[in-house]
Amino acid sequence: MREARLMRRVRHPSVITVHDVGETADGRPYLVMDLAEGGSLQDRLGTGTLPADAATLEAVIRALAEGLGALHAAGVIHRDVNPANLLVVRTPVPSGESDGPGRLLGSDERLVIADLGLAKDQLATRRGPTMVGGTPRFRAPEQAEIGAPIDVRTDVYAATAVLWLLVTGQHPPDPDELPVKLLGVPENVATGPCRRDGDRPRGSPQLHGGVGRRRARCVGIW
Repeated sequence: MREARLMRRVRHPSVITVHDVGETADGRPYLVMDLAEGGSLQDRLGTGTLPADAATLEAVIRALAEGLGALHAAGVIHRDVNPANLLVVRTPVPSGESDGPGRLLGSDERLVIADLGLAKDQLATRRGPTMVGGTPRFRAPEQAEIGAPIDVRTDVYAATAVLWLLVTGQHPPDPDELPVKLLGVPENVATGPCRRDGDRPRGSPQLHGGVGRRRARCVGIW
């Protein structure tokens, strides 16, 4: 029920919508959400899909920037951003408005952030979490320390790890492996033209800085 309350606080196309919350006659809680007919991004990661194409990367970056931006604006830290928690929903696309499908997403599909089971409500408490949270390889270092401060940077780290997987086709490294993995990566890596600032997805400024500038250089998203 706590998860449902947090999700109902945020109304955004890039965050799964909770339509109703209640209890059955025998006392079991339930919630009614959008149907994610396309499964999750994790379900799509198979042979021949990675590294991801530019259309898929743009869709993922936009969903992460806008969805996490909406959560953070509402005082919610997700704490478990990973491909399994990015769900695929189908949306009718007016004729002529599609940018064309990517290898992982169809032209009528979009990603939404789901599963706030580990989320932290910053409006309710400033204390650190009382349990280790997050998914290995996508978990920020502070997530492994009970009571460590958690803020929006925790989600930025996890979002960047998702993009690492999509851009390189390899699982993101553990935090203590990062210095070795980043050796030799040039600062001016780019494979596509930058778009106008007005084309940036509206979302978390931290996400734009943490994900946008560093990762988008690799894929030419903006």
